[in-house]
Amino acid sequence: MKTTLIAGTIAVFAACISVSAAVASPVSDIRDNAAAAASNAHIYQWKRVELEVVRIADAEKKVQLSQSSKSDALSSAVRDLRAAQAAHDADRTEAAAAAVLAATDTLSK
Repeated sequence: MKTTLIAGTIAVFAACISVSAAVASPVSDIRDNAAAAASNAHIYQWKRVELEVVRIADAEKKVQLSQSSKSDALSSAVRDLRAAQAAHDADRTEAAAAAVLAATDTLSK
């Protein structure tokens, strides 16, 4: 009985760690790509910005699937980032990237 309880506790703990790691990686990818998108928009490297935004959108989908409740702030920020990138507006892209970073900060807490 005691061995079964210990094994069950270890299994639950391992599952919690793997779920946490699964969420942490896409969130850190989003943060890295958002910073790169803002930096590249500042120097008008739109192809690079486009690649970063696509990576952010893919990682955002992974984060949303792994969360029990959807983050509307993150979805909205990614949507604004895509619109700013499509418009080739450096200021809007930088502001939207900052909003993405702020939304990931709330996920990290």
